[in-house]
Amino acid sequence: MALKMMSIISSLMALVAVTSAVPLAVPVYHAPAPVYHAPVVYKPAPPPEPVAHPKYAFAYEVKDEHTGDIKAQEESRDGPLVKGVYSLVQPDGRRRIVEYTADDHTGFNAVVKYEPFGPPLPPPPPKPVVKYVAPVLPVIKAPYYHH
Repeated sequence: MALKMMSIISSLMALVAVTSAVPLAVPVYHAPAPVYHAPVVYKPAPPPEPVAHPKYAFAYEVKDEHTGDIKAQEESRDGPLVKGVYSLVQPDGRRRIVEYTADDHTGFNAVVKYEPFGPPLPPPPPKPVVKYVAPVLPVIKAPYYHH
């Protein structure tokens, strides 16, 4: 029996020696190949296209007697200078007139004037008042049991 045990132990030792002598297959990872981009070449932006001399003029007028919308506007531009006037009838019956100019040097400038136009517009009709009443629930007493 001792001989058998010795034979098993020597077999196990031989197996351990053989397996430890064989290297294990370990995967090898390599760094990715470097990527080179072409250098950025500076190229100046093309010159801006020439802008035509801005020039325009327009006007409009609205007179809606049904809604009371009465307004008008006129505006003109010649190069950097803009001139215009607009007016509207306010709910209090006055006409507001705004004369304005705008340019690169002084910016936007407006002069506001008021003049009487007509009777004030009637106020809108009052909205109906709706009252909500909480429902009245009957009081029901729970039955009382006496032992």
